[in-house]
Amino acid sequence: MDSPEDTLGLTVTAEVARQVRRWRAEPAGMTWREIATEADAVWGTDSAGDQRFGMALCEASAKVLGEDPAAEPWN
Repeated sequence: MDSPEDTLGLTVTAEVARQVRRWRAEPAGMTWREIATEADAVWGTDSAGDQRFGMALCEASAKVLGEDPAAEPWN
């Protein structure tokens, strides 16, 4: 999947990445679909809760934060 910016115009800044990390890690951890839905509500993206967008958003956020998107809490 393309980056969140390419698909829905959301630039993953450090602030966005930290929020996504909180959603993914605290306390029970949101699913990729839930993260996409939350991003739609908070940042006005239009993913309609697309799981692939949530996954791409988590991957991009992990990279911005210098973390491994394949490791906990991302995956």
